This record gives sequence, structure tokens and C-alpha cells, in this order.
Amino acid sequence: MKLRILLINPWIYDFAAINLWSRPLGLLKVAEYLSQFDVEPALIDCINVYKIKNYGTGKYPKKIIEKPECIKSIPRRFGRYGISIDYFRESLIRNSPFDKHTVFSYLLSGYDTDELKKLKLDVKEYNIS
Repeated sequence: MKLRILLINPWIYDFAAINLWSRPLGLLKVAEYLSQFDVEPALIDCINVYKIKNYGTGKYPKKIIEKPECIKSIPRRFGRYGISIDYFRESLIRNSPFDKHTVFSYLLSGYDTDELKKLKLDVKEYNIS
């Protein structure tokens, strides 16, 4: 029986984000490498959604959220860019069950948001065996 590993490319949490041909290449290479072994990789790309503009680029959907304490003084709207939380949960259910999971990102900002903390709980809760 193959080991199922869920790979997650998380949302972008920031003041602005635009897709300029952004793809999780490193994560896809990890999935390719794992597939050489007795492993079945699955991927949830939380930023694989955007309003297409010229040449395949575009803007990500933005959900305004509360700013982390360390940046509350900045007078701009802070948001989560990418798929909705509900769609993420549906994706977890579709990819269940899995034996291991990991979250990758090259855009980690260091902001300790409540939503990112909750991500771990959601992954455990929705891993239906």
C-alpha cells in the first residue's frame, strides 16, 4: 500500500499580491521526486486561482482579514489571497485519507495569523480515514 502524502501550497497573507506566472515549482518537484518511491503525493495549491488578465497573469481573490499585531499601525487593508477556506476544506476531504502532510511556501512573511494556526487543526480534522 502506497504512503499518501498531502502537499499544501498555502495562501498569501499580505497587503497586495498579483500572479505573475506564479506556480509552486519547488513543491511540484518534491511531488515528482516522491512519486519515484512507494508514495502517492497529492497537492492542494491555495493560490491556484486568479482573475486572468493579459498573458495568463492576473489578480488573486482577496479576503480582508484582521492584521497581525505587529503590523496593525500600517494604514492598509490586509488580506488572504487565494482559494476560500470552504474550498480548502472541500479539497482536504477530496484528498483524504492521507498518512502525512506538509505545508510549503516561498512567501512566508513571518506574520503569525490565527488562520495559519487553524490550518493545522483543519488538516487533522478533515483527514477522513
